[in-house]
Amino acid sequence: GFVRFVASLGGPVLRETLVPAGPFIVLAGASLLAEGMLNSQSDEQLCLQSDPRQGWNSRVEAGAPDFDNNHHQVSGVGDGLNGVDSGATKKLSSTSHLRVNTALEPSVVNSLRLPRFAPHIASRGAVFLDKTRKKVQLVQKLPTAQNGVLFRFALPDELARLGLPIGKHIKIHATDDKGAFERKFTPASLDTELGYVDVIVKLYAKCEAFPAGGRMSAVLDKLQVGDTVEISGPYGLFQYHNRGIISYKRCKGKFNRIGLLAGGSGITPMLQLIRAVLHDPFDTTQLSLLYANHCEEDIFVCELLDHFAALHPSRFRVHYTVSNATSRNWPFSRGRVSERLLRKWMPPNEAGALILMCGPPGFVEAACCANLKRMGYSRDVLIEF
Repeated sequence: GFVRFVASLGGPVLRETLVPAGPFIVLAGASLLAEGMLNSQSDEQLCLQSDPRQGWNSRVEAGAPDFDNNHHQVSGVGDGLNGVDSGATKKLSSTSHLRVNTALEPSVVNSLRLPRFAPHIASRGAVFLDKTRKKVQLVQKLPTAQNGVLFRFALPDELARLGLPIGKHIKIHATDDKGAFERKFTPASLDTELGYVDVIVKLYAKCEAFPAGGRMSAVLDKLQVGDTVEISGPYGLFQYHNRGIISYKRCKGKFNRIGLLAGGSGITPMLQLIRAVLHDPFDTTQLSLLYANHCEEDIFVCELLDHFAALHPSRFRVHYTVSNATSRNWPFSRGRVSERLLRKWMPPNEAGALILMCGPPGFVEAACCANLKRMGYSRDVLIEF
C-alpha cells in the first residue's frame, strides 16, 4: 500500500506525496526531516519504527488524530527529527495522512542521511563538472563536532547534478595573501542529490603544529552564506560504480566485502562511499570501518557513522581507536592500528575482499600496509585514496 505524507514547518505544507511501504524519508527542499520504515501488513496496520540509537537526543511522538480518523500528527521534540519512537505503532489506513512538523533547523546528521533510492536521477539533469573551474554559492554552513563544518554549495541550476562518480574528488580553488592555491576534497553528497554539493571540512585553528592554522581552513571559515567559491573536477583514479563493482587505474573488479581504514580527516572519502553503498537497498556489499584518531575529541562525524551502523547492522559496522584516550570510560580501542585490530575488524584475506585506506602517510604505510602485508594481503587489494 501507499501512505500519503504531508510535511510542514509548523503550518505551511512543504511537501505532500504518496510513498510506498518500506523505507521512507520526508524532505523539505533539500533538508531531510524524517526517515524510517513503513511496513504495510494485511490488516492495514502501519508500523513506524525509528533508529533506537538516537545519538543526538531527539525523538518524535505519535500524537492524537488531527482533523479526522485518517489524519494523524507526528510532532518533533528535541534537537532533530528522525521517526516515531522505537517500537511505537499506530493503526492507520494505507492512505492516511501523516503530518511532520518541526520548527527546528536540520542538524548535520539529518542533512547527510540517506536520500530516497532513485537510481534514475543519476541519468537526469545537466552535469555540472567538466574539469574547468566553476563558481558555486554557499547556501548553508552547519557546524559539526570536532571543529568541523558542513558547507552546502548550490549549483547554478537546481536540477543539475554534480557529475562526480563515487570515489573521485573535486578541487576547491582559493586565494589568500600568499597567492592562489587549491585543495582536494571528497564531497559527502551523492550524485542523486540534485542542485547542490556538500563538503565536510575539519577546520584547523592556529596551534604549535600549525602556527598559521590550516590555509584552506582560514579561507573557508570566513565564508558567509551567499559567498561563492570555485571548484573543478572530477579527479582521481578510484571509482565505485555500484553494487561492489570497483575500478582503480586500469583494473576493474567486483568485491563483496570492503574494509575501510581511515585516519583523521581521511574519513571524508569513506563517508561518501558508505552513503553510496547504504543508499542502494540492492547493494549487498558489506562494509567494515576502522577509524583511527589521536584522541576522542578528534573523531569526526561519529554521530553519523553510529547512525548508519545502527540502521544497517548487517551491512555496515564501525570501530574507533585513539592513540591517547583522555577518558577512563572510553569504550573502544586504545593505541595505534595494529595487526590484532585489523584481524578483528577487516574482512578476511580471501577472494572478494578489498581494503581502502585514507589518512596521513605514516598511518597508511606504517600502520595499515605494513600490517596487512604481514597478514598476507596482496598489494593489489590494498588501495589508497
